[in-house]
Amino acid sequence: MVFVLNALLSVVAGLILLRWQRTPPTTSPLGRERLPSAMRVGLQFIKESPRMRAVIARTVAFFFMSTAILALLPLTAKRFDGIGFISGAGVFTVLLASMGTGAIIGAAFLPRIRQALAGEALVLTGSCLQASATVGVALAPNLPLAIFCMMVAGLSLLSTANALAVKAQMALPNWVRARGMAAYQMSIMGGTALGAALWGKVASLTSVPTSLMAAAATGVLCMLTVQRVFTDRQVLEDLSPSQAWTPPRHSQPEEGRVVVHIEFIINPAKAKRFRTLMQASRSSRLRQGALQWRLLHSMERPERYVEEIVDTSWVEHLRRFDRVTAADVGCASASCPSTCWTRPRA
Repeated sequence: MVFVLNALLSVVAGLILLRWQRTPPTTSPLGRERLPSAMRVGLQFIKESPRMRAVIARTVAFFFMSTAILALLPLTAKRFDGIGFISGAGVFTVLLASMGTGAIIGAAFLPRIRQALAGEALVLTGSCLQASATVGVALAPNLPLAIFCMMVAGLSLLSTANALAVKAQMALPNWVRARGMAAYQMSIMGGTALGAALWGKVASLTSVPTSLMAAAATGVLCMLTVQRVFTDRQVLEDLSPSQAWTPPRHSQPEEGRVVVHIEFIINPAKAKRFRTLMQASRSSRLRQGALQWRLLHSMERPERYVEEIVDTSWVEHLRRFDRVTAADVGCASASCPSTCWTRPRA
């Protein structure tokens, strides 16, 4: 009956979604992206975005630990069967409902939590709180204490997951937000699957409490390591379209790749700063969807540099003009002002 009720509720939810009168998205004059190209550009954006890499690494580390308490919850409930005021499947139900109750409480106080703890502090505090709740469930001598620990776990899970989701949203411009959030969801599922498999195996080799405590300790260490390796500047970037450059008005060429060369004559005294700017340019061009990027340096004329950008097609070349953000333009200006070169020529 439980599964039948769940199926009926799913049908009702589906009917509601079918009746949803949503506003159709604005169609680009360049048409829709092809699926393989869209997937490549989305993955490329994440690879070249330090903020998204930081978010995904933190998400995997957190859910790698937090999944242990859910994956082993049936065995944990079995440990309390017959020694409390509830028995049988009711123990599992109460523990899982307690976690949901903690999540609801966390949602109610989420604005205050975000005011008290921002950014990295909230993620690290949530990880430590989740680890403490996991240890509490592992060592709880009775059901009431386990219920309390499950409530704490639910509160920390929702607060941390919300903080990570907001970080992901803020790191994504509009044109790639759906693809970026899909990658964020995949990192949740990947961390959950990996953690469930590992901690289940550890529990089969040792015991459920040992596996839960190992997950808690490992999760905190992983989060500390991730925050050190994948640094997040926590700078609020302006990801709105900049419209800084006008697309070329040439007629569309035949099928084939488009290669753009931008020539710079560089003051040798500014060459080091220029190369630093070009690394920022490389990351920016690839985030926007360029297929390849190279910086060529003339051996005969040491002051001459050529930036080479390759796009898969003329349409994909035009798409990059709409993807340049205000942060891209501001970063370039701050990294290397116009005094770095004497004459750019495209």
